[in-house]
Amino acid sequence: MSNLNYVFFDEYARLDKLCSELVGGSSAGKTGVTSYIDDMERIFTRGTQSIPRWTDDYRQLKHVRYIRNRLAHEAGAFEEKLCTQDDISFVKAFHERILNQTDPLAMLYKLSKSRVRPQKQPAGQIGGYNKSSRRAGKEHRAARLAVKISAAIAVVAAAALAVVLAVVLFRALLR
Repeated sequence: MSNLNYVFFDEYARLDKLCSELVGGSSAGKTGVTSYIDDMERIFTRGTQSIPRWTDDYRQLKHVRYIRNRLAHEAGAFEEKLCTQDDISFVKAFHERILNQTDPLAMLYKLSKSRVRPQKQPAGQIGGYNKSSRRAGKEHRAARLAVKISAAIAVVAAAALAVVLAVVLFRALLR
């Protein structure tokens, strides 16, 4: 029996809860870390081009999720030596990075926000984020919502164009 597995599992649960608060996890049965990974995958190319540790963080998050899933779903997994102290250290450090807005998604958000419109930040804020995880969660959700809204606008515009084309073709057939 490895005590590290139990420590890892508890630390992972803390990280998962924080990620759920940030990226709105638990949708479609997904956990917070899985939702965070999904968000990274959606903007992977931009992230790897802009954020130096993006790929390393992505791979490590997938690795610790794999360990957590084995511990949670395989009989007798807690009796094996599945994780290392380095895995626990990464989970704790990543949790702290999210709180400090130095995680990959926060860094990319801050970078994109600074390119759009640089502005002076009030005291107690870093790159537009308040230091609390609740504020950081709102910023992550706002960024995700903006992407969804722009995609919905594109769909509506395409549908409107299709209707206009259909009307024009119908009128042409009637002539």
